[in-house]
Amino acid sequence: MKSGRRPRKPTKSPRLPVIGPNESHYPKRALCPWCRKRKVLEPHSFAVLSGGALSGIEGFLNLTWHGAHDGGEGRKRDVYVNVAVVRDSEHGQFSLYFCSTVCLRRFFAACVDRLDEKVKEQVAEFAEYRRKKASGQRVREPRLPASLRARFRDP
Repeated sequence: MKSGRRPRKPTKSPRLPVIGPNESHYPKRALCPWCRKRKVLEPHSFAVLSGGALSGIEGFLNLTWHGAHDGGEGRKRDVYVNVAVVRDSEHGQFSLYFCSTVCLRRFFAACVDRLDEKVKEQVAEFAEYRRKKASGQRVREPRLPASLRARFRDP
């Protein structure tokens, strides 16, 4: 270790989205955003996830859970949640740099964990809504995408 400093603890969960408007890469400093121990970017070795859109459209990367609806089969029906990893990246292109595939994997595991959290939150919200509605209490409709709202409206 240089100058007697201890490396920072690995990040438990990234603050999402990691790339926003007018940005094109992550991290801003040449240090792995996950373990914060090794350097990334040129001239170092690193793993990269790149993506984007053609014709300068703003780029994005989302993780989404799309539950079954309208007679479809599957678990966690009627749940639709989204985790934006990259939002409105500059010129539609983006790159996320990590010092290793291990750190890249851990980063995405944390993103998937956030998606799981959001799914659980919405499942709990729906259960509470249904419980209150069944008991005759007046309740506000849960947050839903427009395509699913009709299923929860009072006739």
